[in-house]
Amino acid sequence: NFDPDHPLYRHVRELNQLRQEHPTFATGAQIVHDLAGPLFALSRLDRVERVEYVVIANTNGSLSVPARFTTMSPETDFVELRADSPLTVTSDASGEIVVEVPPMSTVLLKAMRPQPAPTEAPSIRIVRPDAGAEIVTERYRLEAELDSDGYAEVTFAVSVDGADPVVVGVDDAAPYRVYWPTTSVADGASIEVVATVSNGSGRYSTDRVQVSAGVRG
Repeated sequence: NFDPDHPLYRHVRELNQLRQEHPTFATGAQIVHDLAGPLFALSRLDRVERVEYVVIANTNGSLSVPARFTTMSPETDFVELRADSPLTVTSDASGEIVVEVPPMSTVLLKAMRPQPAPTEAPSIRIVRPDAGAEIVTERYRLEAELDSDGYAEVTFAVSVDGADPVVVGVDDAAPYRVYWPTTSVADGASIEVVATVSNGSGRYSTDRVQVSAGVRG
């Protein structure tokens, strides 16, 4: 813990410095990419700066593995943050990049330009609960999906028996979901679930479903 020359001490110090220099690693929205085998990759994006960071890890102890996946930044140069001779990777028109990741290592990339601000909000659809459903658990998952990828925030709210909607939570990465404690809702109450998406465009999309509270507990 106190030996500044120990490899673990130096590594943790390096990671802390990266978080200080690039706050998006600590506070940005996290989007996990679907990769198979020994690879794991995620993107982080700050809602204001809109600069994408990519983290790719290879858990194979002996082989380099190529990582191929689609970022949120098409036709953008990404530069490696930790290498002495930084690697530069360019995404194609769809945002796809290919990166060779050495064994038991992690590659950190930063996009060299911010994403342009969108002009429209994506469409949103509540996928849980279904309209007309009866809520019978004391902790219920609310979930919505969007018709496009990219950074977005989904706010979930509920209105009970016609009262003003109360925000349950906000999720900034797919799958968009929050968990709602229902213990204070009376059995038989009428409930409206509201999901609203924003993505920095200044526009919003909303979906609503009507459900009811069943007997819980």
